Amino acid sequence: MNPSLIRATRGLYYLREVWNKVVHPASRRNEHARSEFYERLWRTAAEQIGATFKAFGDGYFEIRLRGRRTLIWQGLVQVDDPVTLKLAGNKPMVHKLLAEKGIRVPRHAVFTVDALAAAKQFLYASGGACVVKPAADTGAGDGVTTHVRTESELHRAIAFASIFSSTLMIEEQIRGDSYRLLYFDGTLLHALHRKPPHVVGDGKSTVRQLIAAENNKRQHNAGSAAVTRLHLDPDCTATLRASGLSVHSVLPRGQEIAVKTVVNENSKEDNLTVTSLIEEQLIREGALAAETLGIRLAAVDVITSNPSLSLAEANGAVIEVNTTPGLHHHYNVANPELRDCIAAPILRTLLGETERG
Repeated sequence: MNPSLIRATRGLYYLREVWNKVVHPASRRNEHARSEFYERLWRTAAEQIGATFKAFGDGYFEIRLRGRRTLIWQGLVQVDDPVTLKLAGNKPMVHKLLAEKGIRVPRHAVFTVDALAAAKQFLYASGGACVVKPAADTGAGDGVTTHVRTESELHRAIAFASIFSSTLMIEEQIRGDSYRLLYFDGTLLHALHRKPPHVVGDGKSTVRQLIAAENNKRQHNAGSAAVTRLHLDPDCTATLRASGLSVHSVLPRGQEIAVKTVVNENSKEDNLTVTSLIEEQLIREGALAAETLGIRLAAVDVITSNPSLSLAEANGAVIEVNTTPGLHHHYNVANPELRDCIAAPILRTLLGETERG
């Protein structure tokens, strides 16, 4: 692999990312929808605990209770300090610290565009699909490509990941489903089963057209459905390729396929509350992951074939520990009647600990 060619490919991916997530009119609508969602969320939570709520605009809120106040921006709350946030963003360090505590993490290697030997060696030795991702300071699935098996696929995945970080990771792709465990001060608040985003064929539309239709549906739905939309990125291409498809494929009527493996852009129908199904040992492992990194409000992402077993028993792994987790994922669920209270307990603690205003 030629680093110069990777940089050229990266430039093309960068322009696409800027268009999709900054310039495209839908990106601004999504940001507005996100602010509206969080305003409803925190206003309701404030009412539940008897606090006063004030919206400043642009997603900023102030909540007061008995002389105490806290400031919030969308889903960001005043809990974890900057050093903790920086540490959690360093994925190789996170894997190292968790492994030292006996928590299962994927086998992985760290590399850069100018030193690709470790990535190629890992790919050849893996014997299966790999994941390439930025190693630091990213979230929300940015720059992640799954189903990497060949050197040409590795080339494209590196180009995409290097948009977001100069240090990169390649790791084994763990088999199983995606779960997110949300903790606050060591207590499990909520657990999600996060299925990959999907489309359903109509017998005439291409996958690209089905994705556009899904985005249009989300944009016109009320509530948190409009917070995210599907992007045609390398993970989309890789996921389709793994199923023998492309964005130009026409699916038979009624056939459902995953269009991405990275789950962050999935829909309400793809998220299920499964808090009561999580095994106690897995709950403890997730809590230990958050405690090891010193994170108070943490979303622990787990891949496992069975959430009623420990990670060791299910051959699962913790793939990421998120600070500043997107709380909208936990409200945008197919079974809201099973959704636990999330925002109000967080708010009670914030207003019990912040400085008097």
